[in-house]
Amino acid sequence: MSDSFNADQYLGRDRIFIKVPSYQGVSSIWDWDKTKKKYRKRNTGVKYYAYKKMGGVQRSKFFESFEAALKWRDSEALYIDNVPEKEMTFCEVRGRYSQKARSRLRISTYETYESHLKHLRFFDPLPMSQINAKAIDAWLIAVKSPEYRKGQHSNRLTYLHELSVLKQILLYYSEYEDDSYQVPIKKRHADDSIIDHFRYKLAKAEKRNSFIPRADFERFLEGLHQLSQTKPEVKVYSVLAEFQLGGGPRIGEACAVNFEDVDFQTGAVIISKTVLWSRKKGRPTYVSPLTKTDSSRIIYLTERGLASLREWRILCGRSKGLVFSFDGFAPLPYRNVQYHYDSIFRRLHLKWRSTHILRHSYATDFLEKTGRKDALQGQLGHSSSKQTDHYAKITRNSIEAGVKAYDLSLRDSNVVELFEEKKPRSEFRN
Repeated sequence: MSDSFNADQYLGRDRIFIKVPSYQGVSSIWDWDKTKKKYRKRNTGVKYYAYKKMGGVQRSKFFESFEAALKWRDSEALYIDNVPEKEMTFCEVRGRYSQKARSRLRISTYETYESHLKHLRFFDPLPMSQINAKAIDAWLIAVKSPEYRKGQHSNRLTYLHELSVLKQILLYYSEYEDDSYQVPIKKRHADDSIIDHFRYKLAKAEKRNSFIPRADFERFLEGLHQLSQTKPEVKVYSVLAEFQLGGGPRIGEACAVNFEDVDFQTGAVIISKTVLWSRKKGRPTYVSPLTKTDSSRIIYLTERGLASLREWRILCGRSKGLVFSFDGFAPLPYRNVQYHYDSIFRRLHLKWRSTHILRHSYATDFLEKTGRKDALQGQLGHSSSKQTDHYAKITRNSIEAGVKAYDLSLRDSNVVELFEEKKPRSEFRN
């Protein structure tokens, strides 16, 4: 194999594993070269990854040399005993977990994990045998302390995400490094990871009810439209918002749509790709050939959303390539989309922010106006109706309409006596 190859098929992963020809179960590790825009075989440190079946369970390890990887793979003794010769520290396990996670996760997902990993450095010097329930208790006390939280976001309410990543690392160690290790995370740790229980419950309740009512998202769309009259470069963001509120796709799915995916007669749009934006500067943006759920679907736009697309096709002078792009090739930068959306929210004194709120709002409004959860589930691309319930909120209008319908049914129904007057026992005797 050559020392470089085309990286398109790997969708922006920082590291990948390439199987060594003729050596089943042994792979070399390749890193992304930002300068050359290619993957290059690693030549320092841990360079090989090997796996094999051990007692019906697949085991794996990392090695600095091909010979060591091959020896481990072929060793009969390791099928019986896989206890490390030297006890590993959490720092070493965290590094190995990170290498494995980079190879299998989308870049944006891994970068989210990276942001959580920094809060686990408390455990770094500890041998794995010392990471027990008491150590996790001590960690939670440390990260919840006022001194530690001075450097954190002021709105932080919990360390639940960090606890989840810690569990994944410990599970990795138990499954791949030491079978005898028992993950020590207890039920109490989830509760103890919450900084302020009252504010956390309020935030959860607010998030469940987070959507833009139709009157406000009409104001939002009009605000973007008016801004595009004076700043033509904003037009693409106005059309994108119309597209989201006209069909409910995820923002990455919308930005990956080509003109060829749109049927301008029926309003049908093929959703088969998604844009993968990196949260870190310098890392490339990719259009993945898979959606978040790894499956394609067809959505249908509202007439207004379709009319907006038709207008945009004429204005941009293109009928091929990416719809939401300035040249048809490069997707819109996510930060630019977020900036233009949020600027209109602020200008109109609306409380909402972000791009995903438009998907929630479409789902809520669709269900309120139609009552068709099955159709909404197809539009959103959910495999389970429970996922759809998460997006489609119960609104005041739907509650009021339900109560009025119930009240009407009571007024229209016949009055039924619930209790009959009891007759004297003597009547029954006769």
